[in-house]
Amino acid sequence: MKTFVSIATFLLIHAVLFAQTSPPSSSIRGSVWQEKGIANNTKENGEVALNGILVELRNPDTYDLISSTITDASGNFVLPSYPGNYVISYVYPTQGYTDSIDATQNVTVPASGSVSVPGIGLKPITNTLTYCTGKPTTVTSWTETFQLPKYDATLGKLNTVYMYAMESAYHANINIENTGSADNFKLSVGGSILMDLPAIIGDIELITSVKLSGSLANFDGKVDYAGPSGISYYYKFASSTSEKKYTSTAQKNIFTGSGNLAIPTTVESSTTISGAGNLETVVSTEVGAGVCVTYEYTPLSLPVSLAAFTAKAEGTQAALLQWSTASERNNAFFEVQHSTDGKSFETVARIAGKGTTQVRQEYNFTHNNLNPQTLHYYQLKQIDNDGTFTYSGMRSVQLTDYKGISLQVASNPVVNGEVKVLVDYSDENLQKSTSVQLYSLQGTVIATQQLELMRGRNEIHFPVHGVAPGLYLVSLKNDSLGSAKTFKVIIQR
Repeated sequence: MKTFVSIATFLLIHAVLFAQTSPPSSSIRGSVWQEKGIANNTKENGEVALNGILVELRNPDTYDLISSTITDASGNFVLPSYPGNYVISYVYPTQGYTDSIDATQNVTVPASGSVSVPGIGLKPITNTLTYCTGKPTTVTSWTETFQLPKYDATLGKLNTVYMYAMESAYHANINIENTGSADNFKLSVGGSILMDLPAIIGDIELITSVKLSGSLANFDGKVDYAGPSGISYYYKFASSTSEKKYTSTAQKNIFTGSGNLAIPTTVESSTTISGAGNLETVVSTEVGAGVCVTYEYTPLSLPVSLAAFTAKAEGTQAALLQWSTASERNNAFFEVQHSTDGKSFETVARIAGKGTTQVRQEYNFTHNNLNPQTLHYYQLKQIDNDGTFTYSGMRSVQLTDYKGISLQVASNPVVNGEVKVLVDYSDENLQKSTSVQLYSLQGTVIATQQLELMRGRNEIHFPVHGVAPGLYLVSLKNDSLGSAKTFKVIIQR
């Protein structure tokens, strides 16, 4: 996950005479969206696309920026690239979102064509609201008035407001020609974004710069930005971010009310070159901008104060739900809602409420005839006399005979130079995408395998001929599981 700590990112390049860079022949495509329900990093119907998120392609060893972009209104992005291995980094407001997977992803790009990646689903943090908007890279100069929804004070007390701004700049062509005597040169090209906000909260400014330097020979008679006296660069990228935090009542009032907060935004480019000779330049600059606001708040007290809510197995085919309230106001009834995937719920019971009371109340319901081969999820929908309603948190029940996903090592201790891991998969409502790792007690990863589980028994083999004897751990991670499954294994010679 990435936080916003820098106001600008600079790319420094020293040009060697005659050296030129070809345009990228490949691209990477993906999307960013807001998760709904259980985070599974798969975009599903009803999940909102996130516009204005900064996506970066970086060198996995040096973390140098290769390319960057801003997601469009559909949450999609395209990153130009050269063949090779890279890391994709997603930059977003971490006070408002957390990721269902790590916010960096490895990708291998072929010599030509487009590569699709899963992208990333961002999970809203409890008691926050985040809104984002933006504009993908566009030829400068341009202006835009971004609109972000204001905070609805009926939700509760607004504690803190965070604003995040993101910039992606790229220069498809940077051409330099020396039309005089041989000379050194220094060139800086960049983009700037100014978001005009009320004085009490202050403007937001972002700046990027690509800096080039080198030497060019005497003019060769052709203004072609090539040969001894010229040089051309292609697709140079830079990105930047900025964060602001507002806590005073006067500042928060700017963000509170109905309608939207308007953010007039101006985007420009700049080119600065120095050298004793006569230097001509042709520079293409496109800049994309994104902006997000996160409202961190304390919810108003609910008409019904839920003190406890539990769900547990009753044998192999039933679940017992128990809940209690500390107080109730105009409580008409509860709906008990059930799901086998944690996303689509149906009502299986209606339990009458106690109206208005300050005395603790106890409730229970037994759900019978359940399928023992799947996980079961429950939530309560509490409905007031006037029809307004709220939801409880979600609870899950694992019946006595439920296996779902189980992990074991075939032979332990391991003496034949191979760790054979057995994964039994019986509940196809759970995610198939699974990661299995072998690592030391110190946390050093020895080997990792990604697989799509098949119903029944799945086998994973880890060769360990060169691994020192000792105690190791095998870990299975699956987004449907609340935590990793871990198994100890002893490796012997």
